[in-house]
Amino acid sequence: MRGRLTEARIRSRLGGTCRCRTDCPIRIETNGTPVPFDLDSSGTFVFVTEKGCEYTIFPINAGRLVGMISR
Repeated sequence: MRGRLTEARIRSRLGGTCRCRTDCPIRIETNGTPVPFDLDSSGTFVFVTEKGCEYTIFPINAGRLVGMISR
């Protein structure tokens, strides 16, 4: 689907907190294992990453990736 999230991959170079925003519910996995995350008051998904790991974000219903925020 054009303009819709089908999957997003994030590689953590340093480890730490990752924040992303999308307009649909998501699930996050690393190596096929679910990653717990929180949803803050602004609708941003927040999860902790480990250095060198890759994380895949899948939509539960196809949605648009609004933005990524790194700190």
